[in-house]
Amino acid sequence: MLVKCRICKNKIERNEAYKVVVKNKNQYYCNAEEYSDWNKENESRMKVIDFAFEVLGETTNTSLMKELQGIAKIHTYKKMINYLESDVENIVNAMDKHFEKEYAKIRYFTAIIKNSIGDFRDKIEETDEEFMVELDIVEEVKYTPTKKKSFSDLIDEY
Repeated sequence: MLVKCRICKNKIERNEAYKVVVKNKNQYYCNAEEYSDWNKENESRMKVIDFAFEVLGETTNTSLMKELQGIAKIHTYKKMINYLESDVENIVNAMDKHFEKEYAKIRYFTAIIKNSIGDFRDKIEETDEEFMVELDIVEEVKYTPTKKKSFSDLIDEY
């Protein structure tokens, strides 16, 4: 019997799928690694949303989720929460303005993230780059020029 993975929507055999029971209901995933990665990303997503609610206040406006999801397509939620946690003071200070409408406040908050996250480098990324060593591999090529042949030389060969 085939079941559908809740993450990637692939159909897989039930006995080969990774099964998680939530509230007495079976949920199937392709494998444990995919489920674990998705769970970590979802946890980071929830942290970003909690942070946004702390800064903006509780909101029912769905544009916040849409904006954050758009940013997460380019950058991950993990990178987003790392950026937000590292730059809390600047973000809170920037948001200390009067906004006429809640939508304007949400757009301003997400604009701060969009404009700054591209330049943000995770601590993990920085340490990975420190250990990378650039190697210049030079391959020796021996070039021996050939004598150029004229058109008459080519005719003579045939």
